[in-house]
Amino acid sequence: MISLKLYFNDFGQSSLREFHKLAKKLEKVATYWDFTTYVVDNEIQMAQVDNNIKYDVSVSKAYFC
Repeated sequence: MISLKLYFNDFGQSSLREFHKLAKKLEKVATYWDFTTYVVDNEIQMAQVDNNIKYDVSVSKAYFC
């Protein structure tokens, strides 16, 4: 898996820590996540990143409701 699109979800600290660790392990691998994680005051934060690849599928807003 190289593409991970999860930004608009709500994750707790335990999930964010796992994503953060995984991202560190995959630093040298071409990945296309729509988010990044970073540490602020010993808490993991998530920020949106636009990493579109040619295989991305877009759906209308109706599917998000």
